[in-house]
Amino acid sequence: MAYEEREHAGRFYGVQFTYALPEDAWFVELTDITSGRMIMTGVVPDEDPSVEPTVRLHAPEEYRVPHEIMVWFMAKVAEEIARSRPA
Repeated sequence: MAYEEREHAGRFYGVQFTYALPEDAWFVELTDITSGRMIMTGVVPDEDPSVEPTVRLHAPEEYRVPHEIMVWFMAKVAEEIARSRPA
C-alpha cells in the first residue's frame, strides 16, 4: 500500500493505493484529509483486460474538488492504469 499527500489552499488531500481482491483491481482513493472524507476511488482492474477502469464518487451531496487536486488524482489513476495494464 502506498500513500501520497498534497496541500491546496490550506486543505490537505491524500491518495492511497490498495488492492481489492474481491474485484481483482487496484483502488486509487482520494481523501480530503482535512475533513476525513473519502471523495472518489479510481478502480483499475488488472486481471481481466476487458473490464474498463472507472471512477467511483463517494459524495452524496455536492462536493467541490479543486482543479489542481483533480488533475493530480487523475494522473495517479493514469499511472496505475499504465502500470497494471501493460499494452
